[in-house]
Amino acid sequence: MNEKMKRVGNWMREQSSKHIVDSTAMLVYATPAYALAEMFAGMTPGESENARILGAKLTYLGLGKLYAGGMRLSRKLSGADKDKSKIKKNDTLYGIAYSAAISPVFYLCCGTQDLSKIAFGTAFSIGVGLVSGWPTGLAIDSYRDFTGLENSDRLPQSLQNKGRPFKLGLAGILAAASIATTYGIYGVKNFLGEHFEHYKNMPLNAEVVK
Repeated sequence: MNEKMKRVGNWMREQSSKHIVDSTAMLVYATPAYALAEMFAGMTPGESENARILGAKLTYLGLGKLYAGGMRLSRKLSGADKDKSKIKKNDTLYGIAYSAAISPVFYLCCGTQDLSKIAFGTAFSIGVGLVSGWPTGLAIDSYRDFTGLENSDRLPQSLQNKGRPFKLGLAGILAAASIATTYGIYGVKNFLGEHFEHYKNMPLNAEVVK
């Protein structure tokens, strides 16, 4: 009985570790990508920041496991788990399907009421899914390797041969860079917005802008 409980405990710890690592990997790539998409969709930095914070919470609360689990299931069904040449196409199609299904509900939950913004944001999210599906899959595989959960032959051989401290440090640097890039995007949007308002309110330009 004790041995069985021990196995169950080990399995639960392993699954929890994979969920946290997979979710972090997804957010490292997706957060700045979606922030940029939301700026083009017309959202304010505040609206986008709320969406990204909610997205991070939902990812850690279960959406990360849903995405990663669905991705691995899609790889199994398509045979990409055995034929590595199919992984890129599989993960791209999976990213598109996931974005199309999740984005409208997600933006409604964020408090975005403008249907045109939701539609444009969803369309842009599908576009992001088109270009981010396979990098997100690569990020998940890479972070599992970095943290010692699973080896990934998708990494360059030179990186595969690096020690655990180096890989963990790289994982931390990538996470920090993701956050910095996201707030850099918001900073640029605020800067451009402030300067446009200043330009618009200048007496000589007021009539031109109108």
